[in-house]
Amino acid sequence: MIGNAELSGTATIRIDGNDLTFGIRRQGSTYIYDKTNVSSPVFYQLDAWHENSHPYYWSKTFNLEAEIFDNVNANIELKTQVPAGTAAGNYTNYTTYTTFKAIAGAEYNFTPRGTAAATHYVWVRARSRGGITTGFNISLNGVSKFNVTCVRDTNWTWYRYDAGTNTQMTLTSLALSNQKLSNNTN
Repeated sequence: MIGNAELSGTATIRIDGNDLTFGIRRQGSTYIYDKTNVSSPVFYQLDAWHENSHPYYWSKTFNLEAEIFDNVNANIELKTQVPAGTAAGNYTNYTTYTTFKAIAGAEYNFTPRGTAAATHYVWVRARSRGGITTGFNISLNGVSKFNVTCVRDTNWTWYRYDAGTNTQMTLTSLALSNQKLSNNTN
């Protein structure tokens, strides 16, 4: 019955003697909890892209979450960060991200939503580990598209301009077929 359940809420469950608290959604969610490294467990959601309405009504814009990359690469590592002072196992406010042990690339396969080819804008949320200037390159289907060289803030910051052209990173007339976006570190 419409209106009987909230769109989202918070749940706490116990796994292996540990309490985990995280956001839940009426349409369901799938999470990965990896405590291979007990001192630094990794927690992330696989289906944040799944909206609560019928797919026909879903937004034509979407996010590719860093942690759901499609290729196997031993130089990519996932880390989860929570605000200082957060109790162990509380994932109601967290950021899971990729970090690179060496120059590496993450690949994301996706099909744009919609009924016709459209223009999409690329925004990347990144930070520098120690305030040292770094950057990344973005390719689409094997063709180099954008280069961002100004990542130096240690806080998470959104980047949307190509360093070479100083224009917004734009994918024009992107066909409604499988696309492969690659993000490579500099």
